[in-house]
This record gives sequence, C-alpha cells and structure tokens, in this order.
Amino acid sequence: MKISMICISILFVFGLVIAEDAKPIKVEVETELQAITDEAGLAKGKEVWTTNCLACHGANGEGLIGPNTTDEFWIHGGSLEDIINIINIGVITKGMIPWKTVLTEEQILQVSSYILTLQGTNPANGKAPEGEKYTPVEKVEIQITK
Repeated sequence: MKISMICISILFVFGLVIAEDAKPIKVEVETELQAITDEAGLAKGKEVWTTNCLACHGANGEGLIGPNTTDEFWIHGGSLEDIINIINIGVITKGMIPWKTVLTEEQILQVSSYILTLQGTNPANGKAPEGEKYTPVEKVEIQITK
C-alpha cells in the first residue's frame, strides 16, 4: 500500500513538472453538426425520404400519419441534432421505427438535411401544427479580452 502511494505521488509530482514546462497549444474542435447543403447530398436525402419517409410524412412533408415537417412546429425539437436523434431512435408509440439499424449515419444526415429544406414550403393539405414552435438558436461569439 505504501509503495503504491509513493509511486502515485511521484507520478503526480512528475506530471506537474512536465505540465509547468509544457507550452499551451490552441486546439479548435468543431463539434456541431452541419446540415448538408450541396445539391448531390440533398438529392440523396430526398431519395431516402421518398423510399422511407413519404408513406407517413407525405411526398412534400405535409404530414399524413406522421407530423407535418414543413411548418415551424416540432414535437421532438426542430434542430438538425433533434431530427437526427428522432430518426435514429424512432417514436415507437407513434409507429416510427428506429432507423439507425436501417440507414447509415450518412443517409440519416442526408435525409435530416433534406427535411430542413422543407421548412416553410407550405404544401397543399398540410397537417395542422403539432408540438411547440421551434426557433433556431443563433450562434453568439464571445471574445474575452484582458
């Protein structure tokens, strides 16, 4: 027990010495997902939509059994991350299967991006709004100066 505590103490002190000599480095990490905006990617998203989503959400996202995806109201959130999440896990109680075992991550990003292009299109026979109004959060950059 004493030996292991001594070893831990030595490693801790050694780590502090190294840390004091280390020079800080700047690392920029982009963790936020970005919607696909290129024509080819959105066309693939529309293919996934037509094959898998149209039956419940309608050809134009107007909503049939599933909710309207063209208005600003969302049951489970309207951000890209929210849409990806609900596609992945599904809504079993409403009959939507989890698509994560059927579609690839790339296909889910493509169809999620395509869904975002349907916003505000106001197709004929649109299902009434469901859920809460979603307002995108604007990015705010903060610069701290000393």
